Amino acid sequence: GEVDSIEILEPLALRAQQTLAELGYRNVRVKFGDGWAGLPERAPFDGILGPAAAPVVPQALLDRADSVIRRPPSALRLSRGNPG
Repeated sequence: GEVDSIEILEPLALRAQQTLAELGYRNVRVKFGDGWAGLPERAPFDGILGPAAAPVVPQALLDRADSVIRRPPSALRLSRGNPG
């Protein structure tokens, strides 16, 4: 399988890419950017995990939930709350 990750802080994205490469992971992509809209160009997914808290669930993910998640028992798990 493959794993896609989006990191909003560029230094963390670069460090994650470096660490994953050093550990030999070749099936993980780390993208620098805002994950609010997800990665529609990489869909469909077996699951989506959003570990960062947001005050609302991004509408873009809700709108595409049925089309971006492949099959049960897939999951869309997002943290909701005020970051900080």
